Amino acid sequence: MKRNIFFIVFILLISSADHAIGNNNKHEANNLMNEACSILQKAGGIGELEVPSGMDPFDPQRGELLNSPQRREQIIQAIQKLKNAVALDDSLPEAYHYLGIAYVLVEEPDKALNAFQTAIEKGIQNKSSFLISLGLCWTVKRYDEANILIEKYKRTFFVSKEEESILYATNYYFKGDYQRSLEYGKRVLEQMPDELNGLIIVANSSYQLGDIKYATEVYDKITDLYPSRKKEIEEMKKNIKPKVEQK
Repeated sequence: MKRNIFFIVFILLISSADHAIGNNNKHEANNLMNEACSILQKAGGIGELEVPSGMDPFDPQRGELLNSPQRREQIIQAIQKLKNAVALDDSLPEAYHYLGIAYVLVEEPDKALNAFQTAIEKGIQNKSSFLISLGLCWTVKRYDEANILIEKYKRTFFVSKEEESILYATNYYFKGDYQRSLEYGKRVLEQMPDELNGLIIVANSSYQLGDIKYATEVYDKITDLYPSRKKEIEEMKKNIKPKVEQK
């Protein structure tokens, strides 16, 4: 009986020690993640990708840093801290999220996408993890993964039918399926006739399909509704080459 009690106490002591080590690892991992975030903030990295719409993402006093070798060194330092953090505690989805941001900033899209996907798998509740991942899927031409990601995004957050259609339209457009991107774009305009992203998708898809007349009408509508986009639209039209015979 005494031997059994001794064995039980021994197991409890080991479990308690493991729990303490686990807590210490979590604490250290959080410290490393916070240090990395501080570095990214100073380098303008977090704000560059997640600043609220319409706000300047950078402190003007940091302007000289943004394109300097020093900035890259800082971001690489942040990457190492985040890698050390997830080595200590791989249950931190936020650490993978910021690791993804850091990899974007040093132009390593495949590593960035893997980091964001890990954050998503671990249950992160951050829309930008999903949306940046989608952009990365399009960058590295992983369109089937993008479709799966859109489905996960819809299950995780409230997504309007218009936003869903824009995401699918964009994915099909980059994939080169212009007919399907046009169909999804038109679904957006049925509900929101002046929605900018829907108009751009419809115009670009129509242009790619050779319907230059209709595309031009939509481009003209965009510049009428959004005069500040006129230069951007003109550049867009120059860069698009119809994939089928013009109508």
